[in-house]
Amino acid sequence: MSTTTTTITAPTTPTSLIVASTKATVGEHLCRVIAPIALQAVQQRGRFSLALSGGSLPGFLAALPQAFSDHQDARFDTWHIVLADERCVPSDHADSNLGALKTTLLSQIPQIPAGQIYGIDETLLSQDSAHAIAVDYNARLVQALGGGGGGNTPVVVFLDLAVLGFGPDGHTCSLFPNHALVTAPPPPPPSLTTLVAAIEDSPKPPPNRITLTLSMLNSHTRHVIFCGAGASKSPILRAVFDKVIPKRDESTTSSTTAQSYHVQMAQPTTALPCGMVAPNTTNSDDDDHQNTVTWVVDAAAMEGVDITAATNANASSSSSSD
Repeated sequence: MSTTTTTITAPTTPTSLIVASTKATVGEHLCRVIAPIALQAVQQRGRFSLALSGGSLPGFLAALPQAFSDHQDARFDTWHIVLADERCVPSDHADSNLGALKTTLLSQIPQIPAGQIYGIDETLLSQDSAHAIAVDYNARLVQALGGGGGGNTPVVVFLDLAVLGFGPDGHTCSLFPNHALVTAPPPPPPSLTTLVAAIEDSPKPPPNRITLTLSMLNSHTRHVIFCGAGASKSPILRAVFDKVIPKRDESTTSSTTAQSYHVQMAQPTTALPCGMVAPNTTNSDDDDHQNTVTWVVDAAAMEGVDITAATNANASSSSSSD
């Protein structure tokens, strides 16, 4: 597949990188990033909305309940869990992202009401139409995350945090390299009908899926975390990072098991959808908020990544799974 460059402006969202010394400690550091975002959301807005993807990500989330100290109330009853993407299969199917999340994380947090965990409408699976499922999920997302809408006030939709994986081919959610979902021009704001899209020709099985769109991630999401481990991720990091600069002023985020960095992102291309994600919720309802992107990876994923601020080489495509 040929690489298609775009005229997209390089992301300016503040971006950080946390490198765990081993894959075994990635989950611990990932959950330490999630916890303060959750606490801040609950304090400011009385609820926390979290989108989670599948693949290898659920395995890193098991430590999330323990990331809150004894004197911190996570208020799990205020959490709303949505799917960053989902395969069009029942939740008890081996391919279901929701099924994996229930096994690794949600079963540990019974305080989250079942009505605040948003899976796909499985009654629609009989229609064999990812489009119908995406339209339904989009409407439910607007209902779950929307605010305003009274009088002349338009409905606004904001997600507090999306925690995403990224594949060795650069895909994230079910947004694949050079697919129409990433090459098509973004819809004019404030469109609330293009937050979720169907994909019926996924290059990875199963072919029928739904996914959050770049519009949802960039215009309706406050914070994004990417997480991955292993040497298969290193070509992607070399491609999407332009400069990696050690943090010298935040000793609390550097330890014997992890190191922290500031990152300047490279010019994005549709060949690397994960590098196209840069949330910018300028019309959000909290005046002092700042969008952030954080990458949490292990040392193996950083193989060959230059820490001396040099521009890095392009990634090579791989067919390995997420």
